Amino acid sequence: MTDAIHHLIEQYGLIAVFLGCVAEGESAA
Repeated sequence: MTDAIHHLIEQYGLIAVFLGCVAEGESAA
């Protein structure tokens, strides 16, 4: 993981991970 992603996880927890996955899924589609 990048430092930026790790920082987001520390602040927002798994919600940030979920939103990140959703965003990647939409961009991939």
